[in-house]
Amino acid sequence: MAYLGAIILAGVMLYALYSVFTGARDRRFNYFGKTITLDEHPWVYFLMMAVLIVALLMGARALPLFLVSIL
Repeated sequence: MAYLGAIILAGVMLYALYSVFTGARDRRFNYFGKTITLDEHPWVYFLMMAVLIVALLMGARALPLFLVSIL
């Protein structure tokens, strides 16, 4: 179950990063019942990138546990 949650969370983060690099900055994310527009909150991008970089540096075995632990 932890692996499934980590895969879903990593997919959402990668999709957000993809939208940054393609210029689609008007994406809206529903985060705990609250809609976040990334134009209004650009810090979400940096948070997602930081989490991804730290998780990848920790190694593949620790990646799912790290991603689930931040929830």
